[in-house]
Amino acid sequence: FTQNDLGTAYGQLGYSYHGGYHALHARFTYSGWYPIVSLQLDYNDETSYRSIARNDTLFRHSPAPSLQGRLLAYVPLQYRRQAWTTQVVPSLQFYLDNNRWYSKLSKRYEYSNFMLWQLQLSTARDKAQRDIKSPLHAGMTMGVMHPLTRELYYTPQSLFSLYGGTHLGILSNDVLSYKFAAQRYYLNSTTRMLMRPLLSSRGFEGIYAKKMRYHALDYTFPLNMDLSIPNIVYIKRLETTLFAEMLHAQQSLVSRDEDKTYRAVGLEASFNLCPLRINFALNIGLRATLSDAPAGSGVEMVLNVPYL
Repeated sequence: FTQNDLGTAYGQLGYSYHGGYHALHARFTYSGWYPIVSLQLDYNDETSYRSIARNDTLFRHSPAPSLQGRLLAYVPLQYRRQAWTTQVVPSLQFYLDNNRWYSKLSKRYEYSNFMLWQLQLSTARDKAQRDIKSPLHAGMTMGVMHPLTRELYYTPQSLFSLYGGTHLGILSNDVLSYKFAAQRYYLNSTTRMLMRPLLSSRGFEGIYAKKMRYHALDYTFPLNMDLSIPNIVYIKRLETTLFAEMLHAQQSLVSRDEDKTYRAVGLEASFNLCPLRINFALNIGLRATLSDAPAGSGVEMVLNVPYL
């Protein structure tokens, strides 16, 4: 991680290992002008997909490593009044990768590159340093994702979500929050590939359906620790979230016999800490999920930088 003296530009380099594959990650963000621009590149030695239809079966093979890029531009418009902050954030993203589908019609490869337009609206009461989330907040997100190539093989999709939360007072600085999201793929007779879903969840990864409705209920509270191991780490608190989710997936346009409803519950606990006596906060912990969705249950590591 590196940044300039003004804090208007920063870069990140990273490495990850998963399932026998190595990956490199790079990211650069500049906020010295409007719109704010962010560029992200990912390299994975897991091979990319080269999809070819043979005898009504899908043959996938590629000797090339996976390359993915993302260009994001957004304008954070902010309005403050007394103890409230209201934000309007329009954004435009371009996703580029080397996954491709062979078109028999055009006798060429169609790449899975796409554009995402989003508009986020939110309002929140100012939070204190000890708060994890705002004690009272609400927001809405609308988004449309569209392939950059023709719509013969890749399909557009849309997303709409609402969320809100409030301080309950059962425990110190706790927040109960709720989120609803609806996503739709616009399928046609030539659709061969579904782009990555816009809807994000913790217990239903890898589920693709024409229409999806998602509900999530979170209860978040901190456990203040104020623990220091000299010259090694300072642990501010333990942030804990109990969550329950439900996803309704409509698989077919004609019949509802294939509709499925998935449920998940879980616990996420992460330490808010600063390592090696430097002013660089991290959240690191674990998330355990129990889900009736395929491959939905498991334990995974949680790592993020709160202010990035």
